Amino acid sequence: MSLNWKNKQEFVLRILTAHLKQDRLSHAYLFTGDKGSAKEEVARSFASALLCPSGNGFEHCECSSCLKAKEDSHPDLHIVGADLKAKSIKIEEVRNQIHLASLKPFEAKWKVFLVPAADRLTMDASNAFLKTLEEPPAHSIFILMTENRSNMIETIQSRCFELRFRPSGREAADMQPWDLKKSRSWVNLLDALQDKTRQEILSHLDELAYTLRLQLEEDSSVSLLRAVDKVFETKDALDQNVNQKLALTRLGTLLERFAPLGN
Repeated sequence: MSLNWKNKQEFVLRILTAHLKQDRLSHAYLFTGDKGSAKEEVARSFASALLCPSGNGFEHCECSSCLKAKEDSHPDLHIVGADLKAKSIKIEEVRNQIHLASLKPFEAKWKVFLVPAADRLTMDASNAFLKTLEEPPAHSIFILMTENRSNMIETIQSRCFELRFRPSGREAADMQPWDLKKSRSWVNLLDALQDKTRQEILSHLDELAYTLRLQLEEDSSVSLLRAVDKVFETKDALDQNVNQKLALTRLGTLLERFAPLGN
């Protein structure tokens, strides 16, 4: 399965490609984002890439493995809670999937489990699933998706490599990356935005997120991902009319921790 690399989720695809090429896969991924944010499409393509014997990542492929994955007929691809009309994913289904995860793959290197709308897991199902994430089978990878991250228990979230699918508000073609080479302090950089209008600040934060995304192409570390998340969280807070100065000061402090300058 192939994807257009010129979409708003390009940085996510680059991170996942790096994981594939560098063989640094997580046992569990959490894709969060609003409806229509492409997280389901990327999850499907990532699953195909994991199952494909060619190792070509997200490049277009017509091998039998990719065709079977596209049709949901691959023996190592499993959908947990496939009936999206069901209000919940119950413990009985999770137990069945956990049993499958304990078995060796039939054809591929991995068994891949897709969990659409993972926030539908009941509390009992969540606890059972959590035990598997705490001691994951060596040959299984779980890809959870949700529009309602806050409805999932935090312990499951903490055991997943999270990628947020969010509209940036501006296209990359319009962005001007920040020049960080001579900078030593995030707090000072963000303090310079204090006197600007809220809309100007939001625009500058879009460019800051874009700058960090460019860095993610070379370094897909969890700390840098958290830095990008903190920029988006600050944008959300400003949209809710929080105090600009406090929001920017807090962001600067967090960026000093996750993406220190001058290194």
